[in-house]
Amino acid sequence: MIADLAFNDDVRVQRDAARTYTNLTQTEEVRSQILSLKSLPSILNLAKSLDVACQRYSSLSLCNLCASSHKVRLVEEGIVRPLIFLSRFPDTEIQRYAALALAGLALGGQGNNKVRIVEEGAMKCLIDLIRFPDIEVQLAAAIAINSITLGNEQNTKAAVMTEKGVEPLIFLLNRDDRELICSSIYCLGSLCENEEVKANIVENGAIAHVVRHCTVGDIEIKRAAGYFLATICEQIEYHSDLEKEHAYETIIGLSRMEDVECQEYAAFALAHLASNRDNQVKLVGMGVVRPLVAMLSSDAEPKHYAGLALLKLADNFENHLRIAEEGGIQALLRLGRSRATDDQLQYKAALTLGQLASNAVKMMPTKINRPTISSHVKGPSATVAEDGSVNNSAGASEGDLPVIGTGSRVMNRLRSQVAAQKEKARDMTIDYLDRSVAQTQQERFLRKQSELKAMVTTTTENLDSLKATDDLMQPSRARGNISLSRSADQSIGLIAPAQAITRTALQIGTSSSSPALPSSSSSNDKNGTT
Repeated sequence: MIADLAFNDDVRVQRDAARTYTNLTQTEEVRSQILSLKSLPSILNLAKSLDVACQRYSSLSLCNLCASSHKVRLVEEGIVRPLIFLSRFPDTEIQRYAALALAGLALGGQGNNKVRIVEEGAMKCLIDLIRFPDIEVQLAAAIAINSITLGNEQNTKAAVMTEKGVEPLIFLLNRDDRELICSSIYCLGSLCENEEVKANIVENGAIAHVVRHCTVGDIEIKRAAGYFLATICEQIEYHSDLEKEHAYETIIGLSRMEDVECQEYAAFALAHLASNRDNQVKLVGMGVVRPLVAMLSSDAEPKHYAGLALLKLADNFENHLRIAEEGGIQALLRLGRSRATDDQLQYKAALTLGQLASNAVKMMPTKINRPTISSHVKGPSATVAEDGSVNNSAGASEGDLPVIGTGSRVMNRLRSQVAAQKEKARDMTIDYLDRSVAQTQQERFLRKQSELKAMVTTTTENLDSLKATDDLMQPSRARGNISLSRSADQSIGLIAPAQAITRTALQIGTSSSSPALPSSSSSNDKNGTT
């Protein structure tokens, strides 16, 4: 029914129908139903109305439809050309709705919409809107251009330069509106992904404007500026332009911020700047090591590029001392041990640590071997040969002798000293272990001997008590047995102490296990009775 009312000749009916479509297209479910009922031609017909209010409502309805998930279908049904027509209409509201509708079609990268929009000629209309003096229209056009140029498609970026849109975008950076400045910087950053457009942007002096806004802008402007500067830093030929506009200090300032997105853009830019050998000492002098180490100590996304930047800075010998003072060695060690980094980065970290250690050894100062120099040598022209000898043509005093670095001779001497200390420590350890084992064996033998003596004493006491009992029962036989036991004790005393203890233990075990004595006494009792 509403679709039929859109073709009514009454302007008031058309206006109400357009207003109805505007309210209905605010939800995704109704948008799908409108497209399924093929109501798009009705809305496009309302956009051609001579009534300005009807055109505004229909433009807003098209803008709502372009924000749906049916963007490819809308482009296929021919919505681009009516939007281009509306963008040229002399009404700021209609122009703004048309530009935002084109932005909605381009966002998301669905199908081939971006290329189709450029091929239909929408880029020229959007650049014309950028030149329009109204800030709201300029903002909508900047958002639309940024949405179209985002991504890897190079033709869309080249179309901006072809339509001479770089200069108007840079001119927007002179406006006072924060959102407009932020959108313009983002758009320039997207365009810098094309090499030809990037050269055009640098030639037109966009770096100075971006650096100025990054210094005084809010967090959104700083993020946009970080993205723009990161894309510029990818090519080494633009590093001189960045240094001229004091962009190095701006990038280092972004690396010190707590915002992760700013840190990521700064780390990416610093990794490329550090690849230029002419910048390595300059960056370290500006204090870039400390923020890089701070980023490496966390698990945030900038960790990878911060590690690459620190590795590149460590390639220069002049930076090693400063890197060590700022805690860069510990950061590289954490980077090498981290499982989150890739193998190539770990390998580079290991190589850098090896280079740092090698240069640290070379920087160790040492004096010339004094005993090899004669005491009467005096003069300023003494030289030292490679073998350590001193060559004096005019004589040199000991106080004037140079200080040389540690070479292979010093390293060999240190190795021999370490080896001697290791050998001495090994001998001391073996000697200590031998003494401990001997002492343990001796204590074990003495303990067993004391246990055997205690057993002998206990057994002897038991035998004495048994003999005393037997004496009371059989005086004569008890005396004989006692005499025999004494003679046995005397014979045992003549044997060596160890053998005597062993034999006594055997006799005790035999006497205690077999009841020979009571059996003998009982048999004697029977014989005596008989």
